Amino acid sequence: MLNAAIVNSLASRWSDNTLVIGTHGNGMFATPPLGNPVTVTTAVFTPIRNNPGFIYKIFPTATTDRVQYKVGDMFTIRKLTVQATGSGGQVILRRQSSYQDGSIDLSHQPPGMYIITITSSDGKYQHTSKVFKR
Repeated sequence: MLNAAIVNSLASRWSDNTLVIGTHGNGMFATPPLGNPVTVTTAVFTPIRNNPGFIYKIFPTATTDRVQYKVGDMFTIRKLTVQATGSGGQVILRRQSSYQDGSIDLSHQPPGMYIITITSSDGKYQHTSKVFKR
């Protein structure tokens, strides 16, 4: 009987939404399923990086003004997020674009190292490249 028992532990079994109760001296008890089982989904995953089918190339790697990128052949991708980050971690450019060749204007930025990151709209693919602005 659970009424006067000292409860030592409680455990939840997510697969069938059952609560299990461990007591001191009176055994173990389980509840009937408490509603529907819980399904936990997360949006955390690791994107596929630097796949030439997604972004073929980013060039030149040393420039005074513009950096260009050429897309690959994944035409089911409709949109991209293009981002340029300075060496101090500040985002200097972030824009949405359709899946087509494009360029990034660094002419108004000071000389230094920049990280160009292009990500598919679903987050599945990502291409990252370092660029040096003279």
